[in-house]
Amino acid sequence: MRPVQTINGNGILSKAQPQQQTPVTPINISTNARGILGDSVYRTPFEIDANQQRADQAARDAANKPKKGKIICIRWHELGYMDDETARLDQLYGQWLLKHDKAWMRGYLTYAPYIVKQMRTDTWQGRLFLKAIGPLVNPWANEMAFRMGGNNKHSVFGSLLMELSTFVFRALDKVRLLKLKGAA
Repeated sequence: MRPVQTINGNGILSKAQPQQQTPVTPINISTNARGILGDSVYRTPFEIDANQQRADQAARDAANKPKKGKIICIRWHELGYMDDETARLDQLYGQWLLKHDKAWMRGYLTYAPYIVKQMRTDTWQGRLFLKAIGPLVNPWANEMAFRMGGNNKHSVFGSLLMELSTFVFRALDKVRLLKLKGAA
């Protein structure tokens, strides 16, 4: 056996004593259906184009859809119960409220995540909940879209829901503020 040259910690080449070599055990390397190692690294040009097309389509869809969030109308739209134009106008109404009636919006945002969480469950209770709130969400959303100048029809019930929600959400905001003062 020949002496092995190594570099020590100081960067100096030294000759080490021959070492006993251990036998090498073979490693089982599996390949995918095309005989290529690892799918995430090696892709055919066709797959790269298909992935790029999917990514481009997803970006276009995301640009055309309203932003996702913990807002009841957005979840309602995601479920397919509201058209794109009404969802867009509802988002604009929410932005308007954020500027002009912050107490209403803060009260709504303390309440909405619990409703949306219930809307996301895929149980019989979740489906029953969706059926129960449908008669409330649709007129409310249509009234918001109407107030933002959409083609939606004015509804007395939707307007009543908007007025009632104003009272409820402002009260929720006051309760939230009182809890914050009590915690401080």
